Amino acid sequence: MQRIVLLSLLLVGLVACQNQEKPMNNQVTGYDHNGLPNATEDSVEFRTNPNPQQAYKVEISLNDIPGKLQLHGFVAFYQAQNCTYTTNRYAGATNSPEKEIEISPHYLSDNSLEGTVYLDAMLDEDYYGQGVCDWQLTSVAAQFRASEDPNDTGFIISGFKNELFPSSSTTLYYLKEDYPKTYVNGRLLEGNSDFGLKKENENMQYGSKWFSITMTIEEVK
Repeated sequence: MQRIVLLSLLLVGLVACQNQEKPMNNQVTGYDHNGLPNATEDSVEFRTNPNPQQAYKVEISLNDIPGKLQLHGFVAFYQAQNCTYTTNRYAGATNSPEKEIEISPHYLSDNSLEGTVYLDAMLDEDYYGQGVCDWQLTSVAAQFRASEDPNDTGFIISGFKNELFPSSSTTLYYLKEDYPKTYVNGRLLEGNSDFGLKKENENMQYGSKWFSITMTIEEVK
C-alpha cells in the first residue's frame, strides 16, 4: 500500500512538472504551539544549487514496444525530511518540503534516452528559521504515452533512491493490450496510469503480450 501511495505522488509530480510553477512569496505566517512554522506548499521558495557536483546518468530504454511512445515527464523528486511545517494547525497536519525538478532528455535513439540527475541539486538552507533543511533525492520517474491524447495510457517507470543508487538497473513490464488506451470490459479507462510489474524471481517469464521499460543509473565520474 505504501508503494502505491508513493507512486501516485510520483504521477502527480509528473503532471505538475509540465505546468509552469506558481510564484512563491517567501513568507511564513507565524508558528504553532509546537514551534513549527505555519506555511503552505507555495509559501517558501526553495532554491536550487547553481553548481551541483554529484551527477548521475539516468538512461531509459523502451523494449519490444507495440507502437510509438512519447515522453510525457522525466522528473527527479527531492524532500527535506528534517524540516517540518504546519499546513493546518486545527487538524494538526504537518508536511516536509518537497520539490520536483524536470530532467532534460537527450535522445540516444527512437527508443532510448538519457538525462542527468544531481544528488545535490537543492540548496541546504534555513528556509523556516529553524535550522538548515537537508535535501535528499528520493526518486526518479518518467512517463510515456502514445500521443498527446490525455486518455492514452500513461506507462510509468520509477525508482526510489535506495533501490537505484549509486548504480543499478531496473526493468518493469507492461501489457501491450493497454496500448494506446486501456479498456476494461469494453469500456475506456480514461487516462489510466500503468506503473508496471517487476519480475518476482529470475525464473518468472513475460511472454509476447508484454513490453518492458528499463531504467539504468550510473555515476558520472
